[in-house]
Amino acid sequence: EIRGSTSSELLPMINVADRDYFIVQRDRPPKTLFISRPFISRDADKAPSVAVSLRRSRPDGSFDGIVMGIMKLSYLQELLSATHLGPNGQVALLRSDGVVLLRNRADGRNIDIGVDRSNSPIFRALMNDNSETFDSVSPTDGQVRRYIHGMVPGMPLVVSVSQSVHDIYAEWNRRTTGMVAITTLSCLGIIALTVLFRRELLRRARAEAELCRLATVDALTGIANRRQFDLYLEREWRRAQRTQSTLGLLMVDADRFKAFNDKHGHWVGDELLIAIAGTMAGCLNRPGDLAARYGGEEFAVVLPETDADGVAEIAERIRAAVEVTVVNGPDERRLRTTVSIGAALLAPGMDDTPADLIRAAD
Repeated sequence: EIRGSTSSELLPMINVADRDYFIVQRDRPPKTLFISRPFISRDADKAPSVAVSLRRSRPDGSFDGIVMGIMKLSYLQELLSATHLGPNGQVALLRSDGVVLLRNRADGRNIDIGVDRSNSPIFRALMNDNSETFDSVSPTDGQVRRYIHGMVPGMPLVVSVSQSVHDIYAEWNRRTTGMVAITTLSCLGIIALTVLFRRELLRRARAEAELCRLATVDALTGIANRRQFDLYLEREWRRAQRTQSTLGLLMVDADRFKAFNDKHGHWVGDELLIAIAGTMAGCLNRPGDLAARYGGEEFAVVLPETDADGVAEIAERIRAAVEVTVVNGPDERRLRTTVSIGAALLAPGMDDTPADLIRAAD
């Protein structure tokens, strides 16, 4: 029976012999304070409470009663409600044997009060983990939580604070998502610019290649033009001087071209020049030989490292091939022509010039 109280709410003559905080102190007194399981108070308030008890002993050591204090869970609830742990935060107060005294969620609900969680993996981790912080799946809501825990000094109590890992990293994830989105857009922009830049470089390269081709190719016949002929002859001339080799040259004229032009028309004359140029190019087998349009109806063929017999053979090959070349006239007649070829062969000396070779062949 309660013999005295500092609270007017405790009724006199209330018997607590069946309460765990009394039985434990009477039969198995602990070395420290004993904290009870949550219970419904027998006073007028009938509020959920916990008790803290301490044994009183007579001089001979026999049991003489207990001294206890009772705390309403609503008071602890108010204390825990002051914490701000996000939408899924929890604070739990447990006895060291695993009994839940209070678990307060951010939504204000108390759950599993008085439940023994001693066999829970979370509680075992709380009692055995030396790091004081760990992540685990909560048995109450199934969320992955980060737990921070500690013992209350001098009392058999464990305080555990947990937050949803999702909530902890929510802001970080939001910022990271934004950064990833920005980075992705930047990368896509760079890729797009790279593609456009590459396309522009290729277009420019093709344009420059085409300009280079146009600068060295005769627009009508498609073989080398006069400029390319002069550059190529000059280069081969210097190489022949260095290697003391011979350089051959053919100057090819279309016979009676002006009369042909006047009789059949300029467009048939152009077709004839195109046919002669194609025939000449087809008679050259070596990569180093060059067929070029020298001007008007005159053509030239550069023959590096060729002897007299080789020059004569190629000249005859061109003459015979042009002789059988046919172009269609305005009345569908098959028209032919011939060419006159001048040939020269020279081993360039120090005092010689390419003009000497051209004059000799012309």
